[in-house]
Amino acid sequence: MPAPIIRRDGKKAKILYVEDNRENRMLVRAIMEADGYTIVDAEDGLSGVEAAVREEPALILLDVNLPGIDGYEVVAVLKSFPALANTPVVALTAYAMEGDRQRTLVAGCDGYIQKPIDVDTFPKQVEEFLHGKREHVEEREEGAYLRELNQRLVHRLVNQVEELKRLNQHFVRRATQLADLHRAVQDITSEVGARAMTLSRRVVAREAVERCHELGIAVFAWTVNRVEDVHRRRAEATVARCRARRRALLRDAAFARAATRWNADRRYRRVLREADGARRTRRATAVVGSRSVGGRENDR
Repeated sequence: MPAPIIRRDGKKAKILYVEDNRENRMLVRAIMEADGYTIVDAEDGLSGVEAAVREEPALILLDVNLPGIDGYEVVAVLKSFPALANTPVVALTAYAMEGDRQRTLVAGCDGYIQKPIDVDTFPKQVEEFLHGKREHVEEREEGAYLRELNQRLVHRLVNQVEELKRLNQHFVRRATQLADLHRAVQDITSEVGARAMTLSRRVVAREAVERCHELGIAVFAWTVNRVEDVHRRRAEATVARCRARRRALLRDAAFARAATRWNADRRYRRVLREADGARRTRRATAVVGSRSVGGRENDR
């Protein structure tokens, strides 16, 4: 096993872990800090990119299923920085479908570790990547996964463009409503101004025009902001519930797999103990039998 990478301050290498699940971040931090590593974590893709540029870690552990921009986009952004181009990025995800490993490697990751992690072998796996281990996709498979990745990125880009168009139309409608309100207020202020001028009260009319104009726009702006704030809060609450449900399902699936492995190991150890006990019993029986035969021969 190669010697660990030691920094000038006597500690092992610095590792960045980008993961939206708090329990997973705490688990990896506990395992790696116990082995002497320095852990920096981030809870989404954008903060992960910022932390990578700021901290310049020796290795980046990246979850694929992230809110906002996913792991495929994050690794593409990370590799675009010259200072991070040679930094190994290892996908650490609960995805277990066929082809997930190839997709992460084609996207730019240098390795793939599947969740749930093995607390005994995880530090060794990380250290192998720190010492130069890199995983690759076979050339005959790379083309198909590259096309799939490009289609995925194009689909996300089209969705973002459609969202921008929808927001632009929304703002155009709001601007038209504000323009109509402005013209209506101008008509009112013009009438007030004419009456004031006929009464030789020009100063009072000017102040009334300005106040009506400001009051009308302020009332309309407050109403628009109030309605948008209510819709935004509802949308955010719905998205938060969906994400929480998805994380709960992924966490339950991971716990179920871990429990299945633990039960299988427990049954295997019990079978070994029973086999060992039977072997010892046979040996003891054989020894007693041999001693009995030897005693009879001596008597003769």
